[in-house]
Amino acid sequence: MTLPSVFEVATPKQRCPVAGRVIAVALGLALLGCVIESRATFAQEMAEVELAFDEGRYEEALPALRVLAERGQSEAQHLLAVAYRDGLGLTGDAEIAAVWFERAAASGHAPSQFALAIAYLRGNGVETSGDQAVRWLSKAADAGQADAAAVLASILLAQGKGAEARDRLRQAATAGHLMAAVQLGSLLEAGVGGEADRETAAEWYRRAGQGGEPEGVYRWALLTADGPDARVAVMQRSAEAGYPLAQYELAAHLLTAGGETAEGIAWLTAAAESGLSRAQHDLAIAYRDGIGTAKDDEAFRLWITKAAEAGFPDSQYGLAVALTDATHGFEADYERAFSLYSAAAAHGMVEALYGLAYLLSHGFGVQQDFAQAAEKFQTAAEAGHVPSQVALGNLYANGQGVAESRYLAQKWYCEAARSGQKDVLLFLGGEDEIDAMCSGHGEVVAPDPQP
Repeated sequence: MTLPSVFEVATPKQRCPVAGRVIAVALGLALLGCVIESRATFAQEMAEVELAFDEGRYEEALPALRVLAERGQSEAQHLLAVAYRDGLGLTGDAEIAAVWFERAAASGHAPSQFALAIAYLRGNGVETSGDQAVRWLSKAADAGQADAAAVLASILLAQGKGAEARDRLRQAATAGHLMAAVQLGSLLEAGVGGEADRETAAEWYRRAGQGGEPEGVYRWALLTADGPDARVAVMQRSAEAGYPLAQYELAAHLLTAGGETAEGIAWLTAAAESGLSRAQHDLAIAYRDGIGTAKDDEAFRLWITKAAEAGFPDSQYGLAVALTDATHGFEADYERAFSLYSAAAAHGMVEALYGLAYLLSHGFGVQQDFAQAAEKFQTAAEAGHVPSQVALGNLYANGQGVAESRYLAQKWYCEAARSGQKDVLLFLGGEDEIDAMCSGHGEVVAPDPQP
């Protein structure tokens, strides 16, 4: 008697269906047992590798880790990527790290998705890309990574998407991310992304403070203070206690409403020296422009560089501009400027997109590429950046990187004119001529014929 194959479905016509099913079930149970045993073996091997890493025995653990990673185990791939990124037991290599992060991320490993997003934001081992960063941050955040949701919120906020930023911060804060709770409170207090809600803002500050986040305590004290004088007193006490954010905000108060420039610069310097990047940036600008202190290019170079290296987007952009224009004692360095513009643009800064497009259109530090320049000018122009609107109009007028189009050139020139900054269009003629060109809805010539 021939038994049916265990890979066939038993039917009433088969002579021994019961026997076939018994064999199939037996084989299935055996396979399941192999899977369970394999998973248990992997878990044990991975636990041993992680223990060795925790104890600093990297070189001892790397061979086994590499085998597990090659087998497709996402946790092992992630840890191997970390080893390459941080140089643990081997020579650091950001490009190889990015490859392993991407392998693990593609299989749905949320920590690797977050790490890969940060690599795209910083240009570590991959070309800086805000789009790729947002893509992987979104995946990691949707998988429950609170850190990813918080970083994604900062990018959304820079892009003017306040309501979406609120949602992501709420997601992260609800998961216990303390700084996300503070940032959510700030948006609620200021009415960014929706109506202002001071009561709910205070509650999020309180939660962050109870969780051990000093800024939560500080923000709650400011919000609940009785009047402006009481708020300044909170700043003063916190600043004197050595809290950098309070030192920074007290400095801002003294340099504006208070008019106490010397004391303001002193507190701003204290905050900058503590490592607060926004304070470092503002101190750099103060030295550059002579705000509350004498102009000092050397001090500007010091503080703008520190803040840029700390990843502060405004400083990355400011340093890139100085390197592009060779001002304030910097020598021109277009390659470094391109890298800094890229980093700032990845955080949603449209001015940095303009900087990238400018370098691309002139071939400064990179190969000249009018098509890429046009794409970046377009993105910034659509976001309302007037210089980009004018530059995009120029590309259409000259047919550089785009099909020549008088119609689209005038469209973008008129978008710039409607912003009220007609002075940037004086190369086209006087204000009356610009008004005539942009009368009505700005389309004073017929659209270009379609091919």
